[in-house]
Amino acid sequence: MTLNVNRIKSSSNKSFIPQFRTFKKNYSIPKDNELTVKVIDSPFSTNNLQNADDLEFKFFNKEGEKVGSAILSLIKAGKGKLNFYPKSWFKNFKSPDSQGRYPLKPYVDLDFFAMGDQMRSSKRIIRDKKYGTMAMQWIVNMFKDICDSRIHVRAGSVGGKDFAPGEFYSKLGFELPEVTVDKLKKQTQQCINTIQEGLQRGLPNMEIKRLLKARDLSFPDTVDYKYYTKVGDYFLDNPERVLSYSLTK
Repeated sequence: MTLNVNRIKSSSNKSFIPQFRTFKKNYSIPKDNELTVKVIDSPFSTNNLQNADDLEFKFFNKEGEKVGSAILSLIKAGKGKLNFYPKSWFKNFKSPDSQGRYPLKPYVDLDFFAMGDQMRSSKRIIRDKKYGTMAMQWIVNMFKDICDSRIHVRAGSVGGKDFAPGEFYSKLGFELPEVTVDKLKKQTQQCINTIQEGLQRGLPNMEIKRLLKARDLSFPDTVDYKYYTKVGDYFLDNPERVLSYSLTK
């Protein structure tokens, strides 16, 4: 299934009338995925990019209730630095601009992505239905033929919430920028060095913990044997992990 991402532009003499399109499930969407999705072509731009089509998605469960939404842009001619975007996203490494950025292949910029019940709650809701994963599977599938499902998202915390979405994206196979991973590796090594220092000095565990705190050090968060940050930039370089991610565990 190929998604037509040509934006429907409003006439200068007529008010914009939203046009919804409903997509049907195909073989790439796991059978356990109960969501349906509608897209509304939007006349507004969420990031003022001249080379992007802005689209708004709404996700519905099998009872017809809206459970989430997303706003995204298809970036057709972006540029980026080597230690930030995945290496496979670059068209070539021959002609950087004056800021050291190289041309990128088309990708999706996920400006907004949220499930309604989580947005309305101050605490993370634990439920057996993974609507967030289901919704991401739809986005990955619809953009498979357009940009190989390259997706960038900036995970951000919501005011008053006690959770942030970085762990969710990491579990689905999204990766942190290389520059961020390098910083987290350095942070890990600093923690190890401090612990070793404390052991060599014969300090008890409680004193070693105080030494770490005094140096403002703590081990970075990890999930599935890789680093993640609660907020920050994430890139999807392995869409098949999203499509094959279990909806039942």
